[in-house]
Amino acid sequence: MHGPDHPDNLEFEGAVMVTSPDKKTALMISGNDGTIAMHGKIARLECSNEVCTWTLLTKTLNNNRFWPTAMLIPDYILECP
Repeated sequence: MHGPDHPDNLEFEGAVMVTSPDKKTALMISGNDGTIAMHGKIARLECSNEVCTWTLLTKTLNNNRFWPTAMLIPDYILECP
């Protein structure tokens, strides 16, 4: 199955992907730009009625990474008494 092109034709080799808890969106985080340079961009993949689109987020990583580690942290873990 062929999906949509990445936003801005970015390369996401060395990126990590995390799905949302509801499984309706996914985030692709960091990678390289098709050369050897890393980038810290974050792209969101959303699908509706079997049509998927990428959106490049304005938020980026503070430090560019190659093969980063990412995970979702549930809200209940962040709630302190």
